[in-house]
Amino acid sequence: MSAVIVQFALGHQGVIFGGKLLDENGIARDLTGFTDLEVILTKPDGTKITKASIDGVVPEFPGQLNDTNIIWQNTGTSILDQKGYWEVSVAARFSADSYIPSYQKGSFWVV
Repeated sequence: MSAVIVQFALGHQGVIFGGKLLDENGIARDLTGFTDLEVILTKPDGTKITKASIDGVVPEFPGQLNDTNIIWQNTGTSILDQKGYWEVSVAARFSADSYIPSYQKGSFWVV
């Protein structure tokens, strides 16, 4: 078994962050009817950065909402301001009372 290690330089710009909204069994949830999508980044010091639909978070393939990634591209000033191990996850809101985080998390290093 091999692992892929993703690394970015401190201050790197233009990175697309995201992931799939997966249930506890690893099955992609249907995004039909979402009211908000989120990409959540956790810095090495534990600080969370949450980007939402208003910030440009979108489905990767808008016409295919049953099996697509939720993505956000860092097009402004880089958010990669700390060296170390970062995590990224996604979530979706379908109503005021229906917030669903993904069971999938990704990770990367900033060097």
